[in-house]
This record gives sequence, structure tokens and C-alpha cells, in this order.
Amino acid sequence: MEYITFNEFFKYGYVAIQTTKESNDMKDPENLKKILDKVGINKKNIYGTQTHSTNILCIDKDDKHENYDTSNIDGYISNDSSYTLVTFYADCLPIFLLDPKKEVFGVLHGGWRGSAHKILECGVKLMTEKYLCDKKDILVCFGIGISKENYEIQNDTVEILKSLLDFNNMIIYRGSKIYLDNMEMNKQIALNCGIDAKHIFTNNYCTYDGNFFSYRRDKTAKRMAAIISKKGSK
Repeated sequence: MEYITFNEFFKYGYVAIQTTKESNDMKDPENLKKILDKVGINKKNIYGTQTHSTNILCIDKDDKHENYDTSNIDGYISNDSSYTLVTFYADCLPIFLLDPKKEVFGVLHGGWRGSAHKILECGVKLMTEKYLCDKKDILVCFGIGISKENYEIQNDTVEILKSLLDFNNMIIYRGSKIYLDNMEMNKQIALNCGIDAKHIFTNNYCTYDGNFFSYRRDKTAKRMAAIISKKGSK
């Protein structure tokens, strides 16, 4: 299987997928083009250099310039259906966003740093303030990252998490080791933002255990892609 489709968005007319190892390294533009062709997406795509920040670039259909600076961007939100949004992963958590009523969509790169600094909250705020989305209409779908069974962290990370967040149910103590549930952390942030629980979609995949690139497991430089696009738009 070269990619996994998140059907929660498909029924609203959007393609949201995450590639696997079988699609090879998505940072190679030729490999990315192959998977976009296979999925049937034929439009402008945008991606860049991710730095575990909370920087999100808005691609606005009323913005006529084409030369976006993506050198320090960890997320994209758009109301322009002529674009495909792409981010890269090898354990971090993809976060897909969609308001099907306003036709605003996005994808965020949720490593533990970006997640703890609330990149998801930043994304929701952009959707509500810039694009006038109603929180009750926003859907949040998590892609595939490393699971709580394999995401071991150290005490210094725990202290940072506790300094940034007012909850700690994502920290798991198992014997002498400590683990992080990154999906649970982002789920709680989504709930705290006012996203309806029934509009938050999780999964049970794990990059460390599955047919995915995992930096924790292999120290690989190769990356998977999380891709979101409106179906049939040119």
C-alpha cells in the first residue's frame, strides 16, 4: 500500500492521504509527483522546510502572488482549491483541518515541540479569524505518527511540556521509562480550542511499528508526505 486515505474528509470532496515507505522518499520531487499522479491530483502543490515551529502559511485565493517563502513553515491553510498542501514526516504527527462549509482546508506538522507550543490552536485561530470559520464546523483528523507505546521521552522534555500546557494526561510513566502520547496531546488541545469531540478523528497506526519511515527506529533521512487537496479542482 503506497498511501492511506483518511475517509473523514473524502466524503466532503477532499483528498487527505499519508504516504508509506512503498512510495519512497517524498522529499524527492519525482516521487511526490508520482504519488500525486496516482491519486489523481493535478494542480499546484506547495511544501517547504519544516523547523518544528508554529509558523503557518495561508494560501489565499485572493492573493495573486506565486512566490511564497516556505523556508520556515510547519503548516498550511488555504481557501484556494487550486492548491495541494504537503508536509513531511518520519514520526511526527500530521494534523489535517477542514471546514467543509467555508471550504477552508489545511495540514499541520505536529512534532512534540510544535504540538506543545499549540500549532493546532494557531491553525484553528487562523481559520476562525482570517477565514471566519465557525469552530463547530471545523474537522480535525490526525494522520499517522509514532504512538504512545514507542515515543519515549526524557525528564527534560517532560518539564518543558508541563511548563507549556495545563494538562499532562499525555505523559505516560511505564516502569523507569516515560512515554508521550502526541495524538492525545493534540486531541486535548483541539477540545480546549472548542472543537467538537465528534469532529476529532484518531487512528491506531504507529510509524515505529508499521510500514512507515521512522526516524526513531532507523535514523532515516527519508520522509513520508501528508497531502490534502480538493478533489477535481484544477
